[in-house]
Amino acid sequence: MTFQPSQRFYVFGAANGKKEHYYFYANKTKKKKTKNRKKKKKQKNITAKMTLDFLKRLHKKYPKLLLVWDKAPNHKARLVQKYIETNNIKQEWFPTARPDENPMEQNWDFLKEATANTHYPAIQDYKKAVKKQTTKKNTAKMFKYLIV
Repeated sequence: MTFQPSQRFYVFGAANGKKEHYYFYANKTKKKKTKNRKKKKKQKNITAKMTLDFLKRLHKKYPKLLLVWDKAPNHKARLVQKYIETNNIKQEWFPTARPDENPMEQNWDFLKEATANTHYPAIQDYKKAVKKQTTKKNTAKMFKYLIV
């Protein structure tokens, strides 16, 4: 999510049918050398280290975990998969390239739509708005969809 290009941040979210957890990670840019030897800032995406940090926080709260997620590169990363295997965490995958079958994608769409085109004076105001909007969307209904 972007507040301003220099203040981009990432949000990880998890829902268990009763409670939702969101963690915010600040953008960390790397300086990349170009042919002219000038350093150019390169935008980083969500990394395996961020995913692992989120997973460890979640695992601490919920020792028994079933992860249901898409096949994003950070989800499939060796570092993350090793932690999952070592800690006996179960995982299921949503079908590739089928966001209509992934209820969490629908939640992210709702969140983006609810906070888009609004000016927030500071990044903290934006984060508060994100947290407020997440309480409006009842993701508990999602779990009826998942249980077969």
